[in-house]
Amino acid sequence: MEYGIISSMEPHRCLECGNVIPHMRTGKIFCCDSCRNRYHNAEKRQLRVYRRRIGNRLERNYTILEGLLAQGVDSLPLSDLQLMGFSPETVTGYFLKQRRSLELGCYDILYKQSGTKVFDLHRVRSPAKDSPHPYARDDTAPLP
Repeated sequence: MEYGIISSMEPHRCLECGNVIPHMRTGKIFCCDSCRNRYHNAEKRQLRVYRRRIGNRLERNYTILEGLLAQGVDSLPLSDLQLMGFSPETVTGYFLKQRRSLELGCYDILYKQSGTKVFDLHRVRSPAKDSPHPYARDDTAPLP
């Protein structure tokens, strides 16, 4: 077995620019405040872009589903929805119903989805305080 000498004098490099960090304290990972700010701002920017992209997809899905409800449509082939710009993998919630049927939701609009079809499209009303069911169908609610 060979033993080597580990040098603790290897220079530390800045995570942002790669410059050598002068020896001040052992845990320092940025050479200056501007590098630290740039690094963290870039990290947050990526997260903001991701959140905005998801929000835009949800808004588009909601607009499409709301338009279909206004027209009285309660089922449609998934391919037609995707041609309209619908993103089936972007939902705000899912609910496992009786008989193991999965109901997907986009805010207050719920629907079921098979491999090729979206069906049972309906809007839910806000839960009443004395209601035993937190979400119930709202077939009588006026459309805004």
